[in-house]
Amino acid sequence: SYSVDFFNELATYNPDLDLHIAADCNSKSALNQYLGESKFTVHNYTVKYFLSFTYEQHLFRLIKSVRPDIVILSGNVRSLLSIPLMLYLKANKTPIASWGMFHRIGKKKLFSQLYYWLYASLSTLVFPYGKMGLASLSNINVKRSKIHVIGTAINEQRVYRSKEKVNEADLQKLKDSFSIGTEKVVLQVVRLSKIKKPELIIDVAETLVSQNVKFILIGDGEMKSEIQTRIIEKKLEKNVILLGALYDEDELAKWYSLADIFVIPTCIGLSAHHAMAYGLPVITDDSYVLQATESELVINGLNGLTYKEGDIIDFKNKIISLIECDAIREELSSVASKTVKYAYPMSRKVKNFSEGIEMLVRQ
Repeated sequence: SYSVDFFNELATYNPDLDLHIAADCNSKSALNQYLGESKFTVHNYTVKYFLSFTYEQHLFRLIKSVRPDIVILSGNVRSLLSIPLMLYLKANKTPIASWGMFHRIGKKKLFSQLYYWLYASLSTLVFPYGKMGLASLSNINVKRSKIHVIGTAINEQRVYRSKEKVNEADLQKLKDSFSIGTEKVVLQVVRLSKIKKPELIIDVAETLVSQNVKFILIGDGEMKSEIQTRIIEKKLEKNVILLGALYDEDELAKWYSLADIFVIPTCIGLSAHHAMAYGLPVITDDSYVLQATESELVINGLNGLTYKEGDIIDFKNKIISLIECDAIREELSSVASKTVKYAYPMSRKVKNFSEGIEMLVRQ
């Protein structure tokens, strides 16, 4: 849904742009929320998996049939087709851009660095998400003139519309349904995958049993059963509520509005935008290696807090500092709202991307 919103805004911003998006629109993944309505032309292909690599079946043929003036590819280091496709496009003098994070979450690997270099070498321009990608590309000697930072964003207007629908009766119903009284509510909305380290939420919740706080965890993924087991083993059923996946924005709005703090242990992603759009201060770790580009939104002490990577005690203390001081929490909340509204709105990302397209046109 984040992607569909962005492409719709891009098509609206530049009506002269004949925007075609190729994607695995028939994927059975819960993350595929494409409903068949858009302001752009959609082409479906099927992703095949070989070990840890992907092959975008029919994408080559699709691009040959569309005959685009410009091609912008995802900078996916697991793709078997991208590099051959870029060689073909380059031979046909089609301007190409690579778009992606361009920094690896976790320790650097030669394989990833090689692929980033190949993408950059074969691309007319490179579109990293943010400063971390810019630094990674600079580290492999990609010329600064070839790099155009796009930025990250969600459709904050969708959030604002859903937030306005929430009323006190909605919030009281949630409180009654889940036995939430005077507790401060700490919210996490994230896919429960290893890279996000959701188990740290259970560890920190265990240290806060004596505090007046309740954790609400929204999300599904391969670690859901493990997280549920940890909650039971540590006897945290009254302190930690695991709700599973929830994608409806109007329903999410109720939980975001009820919450006091938003936390994700690491690799925060677009959830940072989502939480701040609802005015929630964000707590995540200070890891440069494990964090995603979106962590650049979180400015320690201004719109959220960062704790020392892997330090549960510091994580706990950061949560306590916000649940015990309404004034600090409200100040961070105010700046969090302004961060998304003024520094990282969808319009900024759309403008940057459109400028990148114009730069490709001029090549």
